[in-house]
Amino acid sequence: MAGDNLPVDESGPKAAITKGCLPASANLALLATFFEMVRSHRGDYWSGWTLAEVVGTVGGFVFYVALFVLLTSLWARVLRKAVGNHIRPHIALTLYGFLSAGIVWAMLFAYWPGTRGGAVTLIAATYAAYTLFIIIAPATGRIPPKAARHISTIAFAAGIISALSVACLFFLRPDQRRALVAPVSLAYAPAAGFLALAVWWATDALRRRTVIRFLAAAALILIPAAAAWQVPRYQALARQGSGPSLLFVTCDALRADACSVYEGPAPTPALGKLAERGALFQKSYALAPWTLPSFVGLFSSDYPVGLTPGADREQWFQELRYYCVNPASRSLAQRLEERGYATGAFSGNFLLGPATGVLRGFHDTGVFVSVRPERVGPLGQLPFLQDAAFALCPALVKEQPADTSRVLTKEALAFLRRYRHAPFFLWVHYMDPHCPLNPPDRYRTKTGPWPWFEPMEPCWGTPQLAEDGRTLDLPADDQEYVKSLYLAEIRYADEQVGKLLDALADQGRLEGAYVCFTSDHGEEYWDHAHCSHGHSLYEELVCVPLIIAGPGIPPSVVNEPVSAIDLMPTLAELLECEPQEQWRGSSWVRTLRDAAAQTPARPVFAQGTGPNAPEPMQMILSGDLKLIRGCTTGSIELYDLAADPQERLNLSATHPDEVAQLARHVREWSQSFPSTVQALLEAESPPPESETILEDLNAVGYVR
Repeated sequence: MAGDNLPVDESGPKAAITKGCLPASANLALLATFFEMVRSHRGDYWSGWTLAEVVGTVGGFVFYVALFVLLTSLWARVLRKAVGNHIRPHIALTLYGFLSAGIVWAMLFAYWPGTRGGAVTLIAATYAAYTLFIIIAPATGRIPPKAARHISTIAFAAGIISALSVACLFFLRPDQRRALVAPVSLAYAPAAGFLALAVWWATDALRRRTVIRFLAAAALILIPAAAAWQVPRYQALARQGSGPSLLFVTCDALRADACSVYEGPAPTPALGKLAERGALFQKSYALAPWTLPSFVGLFSSDYPVGLTPGADREQWFQELRYYCVNPASRSLAQRLEERGYATGAFSGNFLLGPATGVLRGFHDTGVFVSVRPERVGPLGQLPFLQDAAFALCPALVKEQPADTSRVLTKEALAFLRRYRHAPFFLWVHYMDPHCPLNPPDRYRTKTGPWPWFEPMEPCWGTPQLAEDGRTLDLPADDQEYVKSLYLAEIRYADEQVGKLLDALADQGRLEGAYVCFTSDHGEEYWDHAHCSHGHSLYEELVCVPLIIAGPGIPPSVVNEPVSAIDLMPTLAELLECEPQEQWRGSSWVRTLRDAAAQTPARPVFAQGTGPNAPEPMQMILSGDLKLIRGCTTGSIELYDLAADPQERLNLSATHPDEVAQLARHVREWSQSFPSTVQALLEAESPPPESETILEDLNAVGYVR
């Protein structure tokens, strides 16, 4: 080894470096592509590969190879006189490659928003370790430099696949890791075989090859064994259960009268087919006109509290933290999981996170952020390169609101594949057609001044709601354009629901499973001179679709008004679970199974208006008469929905007897539980609260 530092003939090292430049650059490009894919898979919206992304990834890899070849050649030209002729060619080549990698990653990190020191350290350390491996291995003198280059290329190519498999299993979020079990297993088998052959060939001339081969074989066995120990235990547990399955699908901000299944303008063929198999509820009412109180009441089968009358908006904002399910109650998901059911919940509204309690009992969960920008394009699997391309030439990358519906559908389909032999309770909550409105081009029917619409987040450049959170003055043409986007979003959401139903049908489980579809609230688009939701209790905000189908439920139409407070007791009875003592709702199963046995009509109540309402409100619907009461001013509105479904004519002045009767029912109902946050705080037991709700609401523009 003493001759390593002596000058050698110039043509030899130069030719060796030139010949080895491409393999070395390919190795560096493979490593760069590996880190790109790890970051991509850890992203919020990763849901598999599209054909365009496969082509883009291959193109990105070729670009990395060309870039490393160019930079390595430049380094060789600059430093060959000083370094290249005094050390072995492969060591010089490795040095040039390491310097090239430093330049490339310095550029990529410069364009990476939110660069993290841990990621920088990990990538730098990996390149350094890889560089030292290539230097030290041939320096032992037992492996010729030429053979070392080929071995390292083969071993590294196989190692990339194996490392990616391990990264997917151990470094991704749990919900993504579970979704990748099957693909990773398929990828690991050929990678392990390829790597084993490379190790066998590389150690053929070594004295201690038996020990090295044994250790390599042990590693190749232990890695998948560790992965198997981490993931599938719950799958085996779930297979022990028995009973009918339940697919519970909800769409955020979906008003009933917009869907074609309710004779609305938005085509909903999937919901139409579902209604042909089961019960369609013509008058289904949410418990509140916005997400948090609506879902908290639905899952706990209890009425949500209202904000304190007379308080200022600052106090109302603080009171929002009490919208969460009481931890003392056992959810339907918890009880089914104890019976061996596979339970999963995937939501596109990140307000429905663990803090609210609605996910309690669901084993497989995923909550995604729909208002965060998503960069889409052929470089979607190469986010480092995509960030640089977006900064240098924005036309190459499209930045738009994230399409969480696509992600949710893939998560749900993966869940159905994983537990195809087990009973399940799967809840999928699509954010569509909630804002931001960005439907696929194939469903758009109008063009307008903005490619999408988000009235609560100014970063998108669309018109914003006024300070009151409900007023938005737009010209008539722009209003029609916004409405067309909403209808297109409904069509897109219906398409996603259809994919779930088709998957169940393909597995032969659709006929034996219960399917329930509904929404948490509706959406106003200037029906009563305002926009958005949470600010009133008119029909466009509280009347939502509801369809239930499954074994023993014949096709029918239920015309009696029903409340979401009865949904959990109904689903529990369908799944043969005893009702909870604290549930305030009642089951409709008798009506579902026998349309002639109508459930006795009961008044329908709702409250829980948000801080963007002029005051807290309460609603009662009895027959066709609907009364809305302002809790601060005592204002009264009375409508006959049969004669005035658009709620244009307030009858309170001309029908005093009906007003008195309905107002008395509202007072009696309000006294039957802590109907306001203030009453809840005055109760003997301290109410549950979530400290993160205000931060989440502020992030999506609800709190102003």
